[in-house]
Amino acid sequence: MTVFCSSQSVHFSYVQAFESHCGSLTQYGMKYMRAFANICNEGVSKDAMEEACGNVCGSYNLAKWSPFIHGYSA
Repeated sequence: MTVFCSSQSVHFSYVQAFESHCGSLTQYGMKYMRAFANICNEGVSKDAMEEACGNVCGSYNLAKWSPFIHGYSA
């Protein structure tokens, strides 16, 4: 298997893209970190990840789970 996500900083940028649109992962959500690695390894661009997260979570109220309040998980 080819690994495109060659560094942690690349992987973490995908997590931050998600959290910016959908809120912090929380401790429970950290179990899905592998999914972000899989997305990255499939060659999905960061721009495509940003767009997808915005489309899915764009209308979600982040007030309670905002990474600006709780900080980023990664």
